[in-house]
Amino acid sequence: EVRLGMQVGEQYYLEDLLYSLMLKSHNDTAVAIAEAIGGSVEGFADMMNEKAREIGCRDTYFITPNGLDAEDENGIHHSTARDLCLMMRYAIKKDAYLKITAARSHTFHDISGHRTFTVTNANALLDMNEKVLTGKTGYTGKAGYCYVCTCRSQDRTFLIALLGCGWPHNKTWKWQDTQQILNYAEKTFFLRSFPEKLPALPTLSVSKGADPSSGLWEEPELLPVYRLPANYQNKKLLLKESDSLKWKTELPKALKAPVEKNEQLGHLILLLNGKKIKQYPILAGTTVPKSSFSWVLEELSDLYFH
Repeated sequence: EVRLGMQVGEQYYLEDLLYSLMLKSHNDTAVAIAEAIGGSVEGFADMMNEKAREIGCRDTYFITPNGLDAEDENGIHHSTARDLCLMMRYAIKKDAYLKITAARSHTFHDISGHRTFTVTNANALLDMNEKVLTGKTGYTGKAGYCYVCTCRSQDRTFLIALLGCGWPHNKTWKWQDTQQILNYAEKTFFLRSFPEKLPALPTLSVSKGADPSSGLWEEPELLPVYRLPANYQNKKLLLKESDSLKWKTELPKALKAPVEKNEQLGHLILLLNGKKIKQYPILAGTTVPKSSFSWVLEELSDLYFH
């Protein structure tokens, strides 16, 4: 077990402990941070699990703050390559994370100044490949050597996660495997814009509606409109050349009055190889009030007496 070697009663700045945690994976540092922030290891694990769910992790369960193997009444401490990439995608949005994990070394003291520590970055790939922005190593007896990193190649960002990448005496396999995956990704995945042409929207009939602009209609017509972000045409996805990207609309065939302007009628869906990956609302372009006896009388009065 890798430890910083903190002693009872010592105090440290949180920023310094984050260098200890991220550069050298000190397990006692992880516990100290967890207890300071979550009140206890269990409380911090609850916070981690909640954050994991929030960012879309589907198969992750934290028990320990340092990733050591553990089991409780709810299961075993575990995650997946997909979920670890989601965590990395979240982390790289934080400037502090990028700064700390890119540091080659860091020297700090306990607050009293009695002890001095220097930690060096275990992420050797930072100096082996200039495309690597950040990364985190890990090891347990059950998980083997693991590595998660972010690489930047031209205008593309790649997230790579390796699990079970060898056991002792194969500590360097993760560097070679990461390079092979990155080489494959650079040759295979390219940025593509959303399809420029949007599908045509049909005019929908609205039963039992009143259309003041067109007289006494029982079934006025309503034209839906798209509600898209202003910059949607600038959005790009990292895809293979063989991937299919298409728009699809979901709308009812008919509506019943009343319908309010900007009321959501359906969805504009972006499909990747037939699977929904994004959706935007389709709204009513105008208001169609409900036809009523009093409205009909008012319209007849306007037609015949004005």
